[in-house]
Amino acid sequence: MITPTRARNIVEYRDKNGQFDNLSEFLNIPGLGPIALTNICTELKSVDPVTLLDTKEKRGDATLQCSPRMTAINAQRFHTVCSVCVYNDIITYSHLDRQLYLMDWNQSVLFDKPTIKYDHLLYHEKIFDVVQGLPKADAYVMEEKRQKFTSLYAAKYQANSMVLFSMLATLINKDYPYTDNKVYMVNDQAINRVFEMGVGSERMSCIDFVKQGFQGEGILGDVKFPVEMMKKFTHANETEQFLLGSALIINLGFYKYCVLSKYS
Repeated sequence: MITPTRARNIVEYRDKNGQFDNLSEFLNIPGLGPIALTNICTELKSVDPVTLLDTKEKRGDATLQCSPRMTAINAQRFHTVCSVCVYNDIITYSHLDRQLYLMDWNQSVLFDKPTIKYDHLLYHEKIFDVVQGLPKADAYVMEEKRQKFTSLYAAKYQANSMVLFSMLATLINKDYPYTDNKVYMVNDQAINRVFEMGVGSERMSCIDFVKQGFQGEGILGDVKFPVEMMKKFTHANETEQFLLGSALIINLGFYKYCVLSKYS
């Protein structure tokens, strides 16, 4: 399987050394050994070129659906959208206006030591503080992910993320009329599909897409980045950059495909 890290290493190697002349060059890429390369080649042998071209053409017209469904009235009044992402105990958000100007882009960490058990009241207070600190927006978008419990060790962290996700959505939506929603959900695989950034069920690293966006290129080329936001991203570590990039891509996908493309 090509993981996000491997995919990023392949792209970086190609950018630095040019196009690959033969398969043996792939062995120079960190994390890509003979076994992984053999598995990739085996998978590619089963791909039908005609089916691949048809799929690519369909993706060109791909649309993104949100839950609940977007209405014309709501779309026309959405002047700002805030995306909220959950990873372990890290909450990442991006704030875009209708001209795709990036107004805010930040992260909050609930606890210094996420592996320690905390009182549930303290947990609730921390999450409530995060919600209170989110930018005020006309709509909030979150990404639905299908959890795969790979091991008992990972299960407790994945379950924690699911609980945190649910609490955030509930708290953001709590003061909104029950007949409507302030929080919209988009599917993570749908985001990968419309931006063609999925490798199997995994998402490619968003770091390179953000750097291209700084130059006005790539899938984030339409986003207007203030200088202070670019500095914030540049000074972040790799994990923080990946999460910031994911939050921005989710926001752009929702705004571009669920709102502006239908009700501009």
